[in-house]
Amino acid sequence: MKNIGSLSYFFKNTLKLCWVVAMGFSGVTYSQQQLRDDPFTELHRNLKKNSEGNTDLWIQLADYHLKSSKNLDSVYHYGKKIFDWSKRNQDSLSYSQGCWYIGRTAQLQNKNRRASLYLSEATRLAEKYRDTSLFLKGSINFGVLLKSTGKFKKSLEVYKKGLQWSTLGKKHNLTSGFYSNLGVVYRSVGDDDLALTYYLEALKYARLSGNIRNQGIVFTNLSNMYSDKMQLNLSRSYLKRAEKLYLAAKEYGLLAYTFANESNIFLLEEKYDSVYVYANKLLGLKDSIAVQTDALGVAYNNVGEAYIAQKKYDRASRALQTAEQLALEAEDIDLIPHIYKVKSNLYEYLEQPQKSLNYLKKHIAFKDSIYNKKVLQQTVQFESEEALSAKEEKIASLEETSVLQESKYQGLLTWLVGILFIMALGSILGYVYYLRQRTKESELRKEAAENKLEALRNQMNPHFLFNSFNAVQSYILKSDKDKAYNYLTQVAHLIRMVLDHAGNMTIDLLSELEILETYLSLEALRFQDKFNYKLEVNQELKELNPTIPSMVIQPYVENAILHGLSNRQNPGGALTIKLIKEGKNNLICSIEDNGIGRKQAMKIQGLKPVNKQGNNIAMNNTSKRLKILEKAGYPFGEVTVKDLYNKTGEPTGTLVTIKLKIVD
Repeated sequence: MKNIGSLSYFFKNTLKLCWVVAMGFSGVTYSQQQLRDDPFTELHRNLKKNSEGNTDLWIQLADYHLKSSKNLDSVYHYGKKIFDWSKRNQDSLSYSQGCWYIGRTAQLQNKNRRASLYLSEATRLAEKYRDTSLFLKGSINFGVLLKSTGKFKKSLEVYKKGLQWSTLGKKHNLTSGFYSNLGVVYRSVGDDDLALTYYLEALKYARLSGNIRNQGIVFTNLSNMYSDKMQLNLSRSYLKRAEKLYLAAKEYGLLAYTFANESNIFLLEEKYDSVYVYANKLLGLKDSIAVQTDALGVAYNNVGEAYIAQKKYDRASRALQTAEQLALEAEDIDLIPHIYKVKSNLYEYLEQPQKSLNYLKKHIAFKDSIYNKKVLQQTVQFESEEALSAKEEKIASLEETSVLQESKYQGLLTWLVGILFIMALGSILGYVYYLRQRTKESELRKEAAENKLEALRNQMNPHFLFNSFNAVQSYILKSDKDKAYNYLTQVAHLIRMVLDHAGNMTIDLLSELEILETYLSLEALRFQDKFNYKLEVNQELKELNPTIPSMVIQPYVENAILHGLSNRQNPGGALTIKLIKEGKNNLICSIEDNGIGRKQAMKIQGLKPVNKQGNNIAMNNTSKRLKILEKAGYPFGEVTVKDLYNKTGEPTGTLVTIKLKIVD
C-alpha cells in the first residue's frame, strides 16, 4: 500500500544506507557522545558505584525508558531488578513497583496473560499499602487490560475505585482518564447514553487539568460513537479536533488512531481513494514511531473492505489476512469478529462457500463467547445496584432527618410538627414509589436489552446449523456436488440475513418473509419427501409491508417441522402458512401442519437421551419477547395453539395462530 516505486524513494534509501555504514565505522564515538548528552548519565554513574543497587535509581531509569526512549527491554530490565531486589529484602512497596513495570511492559507487548498477573498484584498491594500514585496508574492499566479481554464488570469495579481515589486527591488529570475509560466500557456493552455522560465528565476534568492529550482522547472516543451512529460529519469534526491536540502534544502514537478512524469514516462514505490515503498516512507513521497493533489492524481492515467494494478481491484478501494477524496479536475483541464477518463476505463473492461459512462460524462463535449474556447482565446489574444503593441511602437520610425534627419540637408546635411530619412522610413514600417505578422501568429496559443481545443465539437454532452441516456432508459423500454447493450457499445466505437483523427488535414484513422462505426451502431440501409447504401472503399486506416484531413466526414453523412433520411415518406431509390483514391494524398468521400432533411428539421426545431432546426454547423465547414488547409500549401480540383431530378422535396435526398489531 506504500508508494515505493519512485526514483526519490531509491535515492532516499541509498542515503540511509550510506548513513548506516558511516555510523558503523564511528559507532564508538557516537555512543560516547550520546552518553555525554544523556540527562541520566549521573544516574548510570551512581549505579556503577552502588554495588548493592538502588531502587530509587532503577525506578527513575525505568520511567525514563518508558516515557522518553520507549525502550521496553530497558523498562523490563530495571523493573526486574526492582522485583528481584524486593523479594530478597522482603520490601512489599518495591515489590509492587517491580510488578507494575513488568506488567506494563507485558501489556505494551500484547502479552495479556502475563500483564494481568503482574498488574493485578501491583494494584492490590498499592491499595493495601495506600500507595496512591501507583494505585491510580495501576488501576488505569489494569482496567484497560480487563476491558480488552471482555471482563467488563471487573473493569468497571477497578475504574470506579480508581475514580474515587483520584477525585479525593483532586488529581484532575487521572480523574479525566478514569471517566474516559468508564465511557469506553459502557459503549462496549451498548449503553451509549451512559457512555456520553462519562465522556463529558472526562472532557471537563481534562480541561481543568489543562491536559490536551486527554482532551484529544475524549474527542476520539466521541468520534467513534457518532461514526457508529452514522453521524459522520459530527464524527469527523471531533476527529479533527483530536488530531490538532495530538499534534500539539506530540502524541504521534495516538495520532495514528485518528488516521485509522478517518479511513473508517471514508469507508462508510464509500470514498475509497481517501480510505487508502489515510491508511497510508498511518503506515507512514509506523516508520518513525511504534504504532499500536490494533490501530494497524483497523487500517488494514478498512483497506480490505474498500478493495472488496471495488471488486479487487486478491488485494482485499492480502489486506484482510494482515488485519486478522494484527487483531489476533492485539487480542482486540471488537475487531476480530468484525474481520471474520468481512472475510466471510469476501469468500462469498469469490464463490468459495465453504470458506465463507467457516469464517461466519468463527464470527458467531467469537461473538457468542465474548459478548455472552452473563457478562453483560452482570455489568448492567452492577450499575443498577449501585444507583439503587445510592437512592436507598438518600431515603434513609431523609427518614432520619424527619425523626429528628419530630422529636425536637413539642408544646405549642406539636400540631405544626405533626403536619410537617405527615408531609415529609408523604414525600418520602411518594419518592419511594417513584424509585420503585424507575427500578421497574430499569429492569424492563435491562430485560429487553438482554433479549436483544440474546437474539442471535435464540434466533438461529444451533441444532439447525449442525443438521445443515450434516446434510451438506451427506451430499458430499454421495458425490452430489451441485446439491451440496446450493445447500451450503443457501445456509450462508440465511445466516447472513439473520445476522443483519439480529440487533433489531422489529423488522419489515418482506424481510421477515425472505428469511422464512429461505428457511423453509432449506428444511424441505433436508427432509426431502417428508413434507411440502405453502406460504400464502395477502397482497394488501405485501403492498403495506408493515413493521412487526422480528423472528416471531419462524420458531413456530420450526417446531411444526421438527416435532410434527419430521416424525410422520407416511408421505404427504403438508405445511401451510397464511398471512392476512384483519381490520385496520391487525396481522393474522396461521401455521397449520398435518404432523403427528403435540401429544405424540412429546412421547417421542421423552424416549430420547436428555442431551438430545428437542425443546421449546425458541417458542418460549418468542412468547417472552412478545410480553416484553407489550410492557415496553409495543402493540400486543397473541399466540394460540390448537390440536387438530379427525372424526374418530385421532390427531391430525396442529394449528398455531399468531395475532400481531401492525406497527406504524
